[in-house]
Parts: sequence; C-alpha cells; structure tokens
Amino acid sequence: MSLGSVKIQSPDQMESWIRENSSLFQSRQLFLLSGPLGVGKTQFVKSLGAVFGADPVSSPTFAIHQRYTAKQAGQTIEIDHLDLYRIETEGDLESIGFWELFAQERGWIVVEWAERLREEQLPFNWSRLNIRLEFAEGTSRWLHWS
Repeated sequence: MSLGSVKIQSPDQMESWIRENSSLFQSRQLFLLSGPLGVGKTQFVKSLGAVFGADPVSSPTFAIHQRYTAKQAGQTIEIDHLDLYRIETEGDLESIGFWELFAQERGWIVVEWAERLREEQLPFNWSRLNIRLEFAEGTSRWLHWS
C-alpha cells in the first residue's frame, strides 16, 4: 500500500519532508530504505539525523552499523543506521547483531539496501516505513513511501 510520492530536489527539501511526516515515526520505528547505488539513501539518514539533532551521520558502508543519539518529542532516541550492501548471508546479519537491535524498548533502525532482507527476517512488533528512492531529472530524486 503506497502512502505517497514526492520529488525531492535538495537536502533541505528532504529535511522538510521528514519534518512534515514525522508524525508517522513511532517509538520503535524501522525505516527500510531501497533504491539504486548513489540515489541518496545515506542522504535520507543524514537529513533524518539533522532534523532530530543527531550526531553527524556518515555512511556505514564499511562499518556496516553506526549509532547516533537524537531527540524525539524531548526524549532521547537512538538511531541505528545499517548499510546491508556488503551483507550476503544470515550469518553476516547475526555477526553485526542485527536481531539484538530489535530488543530495544525505544529506537529507530534505518536499513539501507533493505531489499536484501526477507519479510520473515523483520520483526512484526516494530512499525515499518518503506522508503524507495529513485533518480529523477538532474539532481532530483523521487521518494516513495509506504
């Protein structure tokens, strides 16, 4: 079920979209980011971090997992940022502590390359927001969410 689509033309517009849609974000939120290489998945996480006052966000491509501290409604929230580009097996997910992240009572888990996960690997008790980014003309991107 698609909730919507919007053309994003800058990081500022990405931040505006995040602010405008932050009511969708629950205290246990899973952001599933997909799209081709270079489309702006990490930029989405940087914008999310900027809106919620997180530590500077960097791509976790080689580290695979980064954690940032942010604020939502005056409360501290941890943002776990995972890049699954180099993950090949379920054993790889296990080695980075993927499933342990879902034991948190409160947190946001942002997964780049979420299309590498199978439905049965995702927790049923976390709110999910699927974000698909696509190239548009020039430096613009389409952001589709469901």
